[in-house]
Amino acid sequence: SAFTGLQSQNAFVGIVATLGVAGLAAVAGVSFEWLIKGSDCRMSFWQTNLWLSGYSIVLGFAGLILIPQHRATIMQDGFFHGYTWVTHFNAFTQGFGGLIVGLLVKHADVIMKDISMTMGVILSAICSSIFLEEEINAWFWMGTIVTLMGALFFSWAPRPEA
Repeated sequence: SAFTGLQSQNAFVGIVATLGVAGLAAVAGVSFEWLIKGSDCRMSFWQTNLWLSGYSIVLGFAGLILIPQHRATIMQDGFFHGYTWVTHFNAFTQGFGGLIVGLLVKHADVIMKDISMTMGVILSAICSSIFLEEEINAWFWMGTIVTLMGALFFSWAPRPEA
């Protein structure tokens, strides 16, 4: 199983890391929605995406340059060494998915995006259970029920007037 050796993991560190990631993702989502919808920014959706991707590119290349092992491997074998069609497809899917998320935030809101992404994770886990014979435990089902209840309650909430 993929979870062999979980007993040696530190649950406190995992919970703190998960809460930290969730908090940062929430701040990033709200900031992105504000940038797309509410700021005085005069850039188009596509200009904003290109502008934000510039930070990722700079940080990514900085990581490649500053880590000696990565730099040596790239200099010796090239940047795309070891890439397969699966790697290229995954990169394309991630980029395309990012554009879809941006459009969703532009025309809906961050909460709807989060619900959609959570539903995708639930569906992926169920498919993994069916096709890869992974076990789904009670915690997963409890999280699924909470997520579905949240989506239901969100759909019942009155919409603010724009």
